[in-house]
Amino acid sequence: MKADTVGITPRTTFVLEEQDDLFAPRPPAPLLHAITCAVCGTRWRIYVVAPGDLCDTCRADLPAMRAHVEDVVDRARSRLHVLIEQFDDAVARESAEDQARWQAVVRARVAAHNNVQAASILRSRLAATLALHDGLSRILQAHGELEKGCGEVEQQELWGVVALREIEVAS
Repeated sequence: MKADTVGITPRTTFVLEEQDDLFAPRPPAPLLHAITCAVCGTRWRIYVVAPGDLCDTCRADLPAMRAHVEDVVDRARSRLHVLIEQFDDAVARESAEDQARWQAVVRARVAAHNNVQAASILRSRLAATLALHDGLSRILQAHGELEKGCGEVEQQELWGVVALREIEVAS
């Protein structure tokens, strides 16, 4: 190995080994970027060229992750069916008068759909009705639970669509 002395003065002189080529091409450093795993939600850093936004744990067994996602979405849909049945039962348990009042509420909600003022008035009247603890209030409570469940199922389904897409990309 040949060593050359390089420098202008003795204080700035250093030895340049033959293998120390300052301008030799070097392999690029691996490029990482931060992601949120589409399945488990963990923040993770993956290589830019890695397919799919999945952490290493979820990427390790893609068939198991696919089965997990499908299972979670199926359970959410089953829960929605249970909530629909519970709501139908709640309506059926009430008197014909309360069922007619519920149908009037449904018509009022449809009519107020694009009218902000009417929707505000309807919400305040329904809130007052809930405080009565009568047949219509029980139907409204069951309907509130159904709406809440629908929102949760919608979120689970959206998560499932994204997670399955990322699993497919990583496959």
